Amino acid sequence: MEDKFIKERLFRPFQTTKGNAGMGIGVYETREYVNSLNGSLTVNSQLGEGTCFTISIPIIKSGTAAGRQSDATVEA
Repeated sequence: MEDKFIKERLFRPFQTTKGNAGMGIGVYETREYVNSLNGSLTVNSQLGEGTCFTISIPIIKSGTAAGRQSDATVEA
């Protein structure tokens, strides 16, 4: 993906590069949901090579005091 597309269109609802296929809300909805969990969604893209989306969500470990957060990384 081009940087201009990522900055100007990727996270806007109903933006699509697929014509009539899909509605263009998937990335927007994903970012909104991740933000509601106090997380973040980042995009790294190399034109002609591919795009990587990273979602980071803070978690609370079982048995810890409420409000104390810990970071975890899960590779998918």
